[in-house]
Amino acid sequence: MIHRFRRFLLLDESRQTPTPDFIWKTSTLRVLALSSIVLVALIFIHCTYQALEAGRPYVLVMEAAFLGAFFSLFVFRSRSYRLSSALLIFVLYALGLCSLFFVDYKQAKAGILIIYATPLMALIFFNWRVYLALCVVNLLPLYLLLSDTPVPHLFGIDLSLHYTRNYLHLLLFMLFNVCIPLAIARLITTLTNAQRRQHQLNQALQYSQQLYNEVFSHLGAFLLCRSDGLILKLNDEAAALLGLPARVIESQVYLGNLVRNEQGEPVKLVPDDSLQEWQVQGRTKPRWLNLRISQPTANQNVLVKLRDITHLHTLQRELRNSERLSILDPLVGILNRSGAIKRLEQAIAQAGPKPLAALTIRIPHLTYINTKYGLEIGDQYLQAFAHHLSRLPRKNLVARLKGATFLVVLTELDSTQTGLERLHELKSNLPPHLQIDGHVIDVAPDLGIAFYPQDATNALQLIERSNHALKNTHGDTLMPTYDSSLAQRTFERTEMLLGLRRAIEARELFLHYQPRVDAQGNLHSVEALVRWTDRNGRSVPPDQFVAVAEESGLIHALDEYVRDMACAQIACWKHDLGTAPLVAVNLSAQEVATESLVEKFAGCLQRHGLTPHDLEIEITESSLLHENETTLANLKALETSGYRLTMDDFGTGYSSLSRLTHLPISSLKIDRSFLADVPGSERQETVIKTLIALARLMDLKIVAEGVENRQQLAFLNSLGCDLYQGYLFSRPIDASMLTERYLVPGLVLEK
Repeated sequence: MIHRFRRFLLLDESRQTPTPDFIWKTSTLRVLALSSIVLVALIFIHCTYQALEAGRPYVLVMEAAFLGAFFSLFVFRSRSYRLSSALLIFVLYALGLCSLFFVDYKQAKAGILIIYATPLMALIFFNWRVYLALCVVNLLPLYLLLSDTPVPHLFGIDLSLHYTRNYLHLLLFMLFNVCIPLAIARLITTLTNAQRRQHQLNQALQYSQQLYNEVFSHLGAFLLCRSDGLILKLNDEAAALLGLPARVIESQVYLGNLVRNEQGEPVKLVPDDSLQEWQVQGRTKPRWLNLRISQPTANQNVLVKLRDITHLHTLQRELRNSERLSILDPLVGILNRSGAIKRLEQAIAQAGPKPLAALTIRIPHLTYINTKYGLEIGDQYLQAFAHHLSRLPRKNLVARLKGATFLVVLTELDSTQTGLERLHELKSNLPPHLQIDGHVIDVAPDLGIAFYPQDATNALQLIERSNHALKNTHGDTLMPTYDSSLAQRTFERTEMLLGLRRAIEARELFLHYQPRVDAQGNLHSVEALVRWTDRNGRSVPPDQFVAVAEESGLIHALDEYVRDMACAQIACWKHDLGTAPLVAVNLSAQEVATESLVEKFAGCLQRHGLTPHDLEIEITESSLLHENETTLANLKALETSGYRLTMDDFGTGYSSLSRLTHLPISSLKIDRSFLADVPGSERQETVIKTLIALARLMDLKIVAEGVENRQQLAFLNSLGCDLYQGYLFSRPIDASMLTERYLVPGLVLEK
């Protein structure tokens, strides 16, 4: 109730709109209005008494109208202070006019002074135009005052007050000594408070500006640009990367003039999170930057984060050189098998529907040459033969697959017949013999041909089928071609597919586990490897039935089977031993591109009461060669869910550094092929050093697989390799042997 009364009397400002113009004017209006209540009350009480005593009750009606107008000041206070101010000026006019018309004129002249106060109110609450208008209106009271012109009592009413002089002096004293001074004091207090609040706001704004500058300066290299590229603001770190002082750049330089790509094109401020390389212009030493551009703000400005990737660019160039070495045969200087597969995949992608011809050349008597003339002569013989093949046009592909087996792929063919003609020409140009260190050695190679897309649909298949054609004695015996009607091979693969499907449905497959340890042999984790013994008791090699599963689409069921068995074993270990090693499961290229991959893993873990931290997922580098949006989204979702992701066979898939940097992986596995000639092969050692250095730079763990001797372990340990996997420590073993050998004795389980 008190609260409502305070609001009615304009004492409560909490619900008023806090505009600068509103605050001090309402404060002044409040004091004037409240002070005038006393004056109005005194006048109206006395006038009411006089009217009743004189027998003029209609005066009460006039008083009620006057009071209604006065109290409207409070009614409209919350709508507009201008309306309330106009009512206050009306009250002052009414008070002055009542003094003129209802009091003895000689004494009532002082009421004109009350009317003179209205221009001041108009100047405070309105503007100078209203002020001048009221001054003009007040010329009439001034004339009456100066000319001493008597004013007749209105309607003949004479309500002269007793002790009029003292009464008017009291009212004027209240108005000019109490009401107006209080209003001015209230105004001064309000302005002082407003000034204090403004000072506090300025301090808060200054603190916020300091805080913003501190945050902007320590978040890395950032700059704020206009949509057209004009740099509005940048911190010291960004200025250092751009090579110019901030005072020279801000609001004077466009980002496109400082940062360009290798083709000289300026950077475009398009929101993009991908890894792009941009070169800073005007520097003697090249500097490369990665730009992350935000979405435009409300002012159409963009925030750009700069990252110095000069060291990554250098590493990428070194890695490309290392990759080039990894796909070259160190003995003869042409492509090796891995390089042949990669380049052939590219040739197939470029050929489209046009044919390619693959010719496999095998020298059958290399062992005889090595035995008779020595290994050095045998190596020179291979080098001379490879040199002869390398003189083919560069558009063709020449490689050494293994030993004395070479591959020649002819491109840009119009037809299969054209390919056969060119292959016959190539055969006729092969030297009948080679002279090596004074020895004349005959060249009598075996040949085999396969065509794309007639005989194969991918690089590996084309190489395999040209190799199979070496054994084909049908058709053109001079140039044996692949026989696509070899029913026996198709029958065997079909039988294997049916048997594999039955084995998955009957749960006849089982898992072996190969430990991954540190340099001291402490168990860190294990890799789950699927094994199959068919109903005839024959152990089927994993590479055979896994390849059949991938070709037939059965790989999804196989992956799910392995995942479920691994989770069941983890749950068993936890139940029996209270702990379990981290188990890594392999994920096929087809499975990693499945839409519902994350849900599959979550459902399997839920069935066995496990968490994502109990599993590690291995993906092959080659499976990411043709990655799509689904693949990348799946990998990021798995990493967000808590799974550890490892890239298997790293270094064999020809991944670019840009792809590797945005994959959510935590560790890399160096492929066993890199360790085959280590230590001893300087090129292979250089590749391994580069891969480990790159992993360290990207804060990734390194796992070396295929470690088979102490020399390899010592070499890898000197480079800071984290984990090891290979026959030196253990072959793949079943769960019971793993438990007995590693878990029950209490060897360290490092999480």
